[in-house]
Amino acid sequence: MTEEWRPVVGYEGVYEVSSQGIVRSLSRMVRRGNYGDMRPVPETLLTVFVHLTYPTVFIAKKTVYTHKLVCEAWHGPRPEGMQCRHLDGDPLNCTPENLRWGTPKENSADTLRHGHHANLSKTYCSNGHAYSERNTYRATQGHRVCRVCNRAAVARYNARKAGVR
Repeated sequence: MTEEWRPVVGYEGVYEVSSQGIVRSLSRMVRRGNYGDMRPVPETLLTVFVHLTYPTVFIAKKTVYTHKLVCEAWHGPRPEGMQCRHLDGDPLNCTPENLRWGTPKENSADTLRHGHHANLSKTYCSNGHAYSERNTYRATQGHRVCRVCNRAAVARYNARKAGVR
């Protein structure tokens, strides 16, 4: 597959992003110093660093995630309330085929499907009871519930309710 370059949305003519998630600053003339002297700036690839597992670059003194730049360039501006989804679950894969705009609910479902959700690796509830097959059930929303903790919560609720009368 050949690499394709597109302008970074909001920085057209200044920055471009590639279909491989590489960002470059275009050659141009910039004003320098107090006297407004113009000087040429050559085309350069921006340094990528990883922040919170996502490739990131500095653009115009701002930290920007590379996957958002690619998604905007190939799939249009971010719709209100949408997030950038990695379809294969790999945050380092910033290709247009792997990225889509989606709802927070779809993005959360992706983390469950890919096995990256933080709560999947937990083996005990917050009160220290084991998430065993016998002590755990799935709530209607899909999350795990500790039976021991649930019984205690129901007992507290019933005691409060009985004391109110």
